[in-house]
Amino acid sequence: TGGGHHERCTHLVNVFYQLLDNDADGEEDDPNVVAHMREKKFLLWVPKSRKESEKAHPPEEGKAQMLGLFEVVPNSCNVPSNRGATTDPSTWQSALCNNDACANSDCDPESDASFEEILHLITEAAKPVAPSIWWWHGNNFGSKGLVSSAVQKANG
Repeated sequence: TGGGHHERCTHLVNVFYQLLDNDADGEEDDPNVVAHMREKKFLLWVPKSRKESEKAHPPEEGKAQMLGLFEVVPNSCNVPSNRGATTDPSTWQSALCNNDACANSDCDPESDASFEEILHLITEAAKPVAPSIWWWHGNNFGSKGLVSSAVQKANG
């Protein structure tokens, strides 16, 4: 995958920032979730290589989510805007990466794990802070939360 370490680090910091401050007003969108992350010592553990991820381990204290630097792909074709989509959701379906859609693009065909892994960390913090939204019981979604209802509806 392309991109040097500095570019990859900058990308994952941008993704993290955008997930915490989606409207980019300089304030976290949910201060309670961020406060919980600080209090409970949530961290994004970023090993440089696959080998390092297998040998080293995150701190035992707190809640760690691994995102290997080797999994960060700044110019991934997975990003809809790299395939011609805009912020208008109606353009997303036509910008799916199939056959020639990515072959004619300068984007990287590798998948970027940044969004998924960082979102895991944030949603892990959000569950106890906003149970009416998440309604999480152990390792299972309950049936009354907004997110759990949407997941159940989507899964049929």
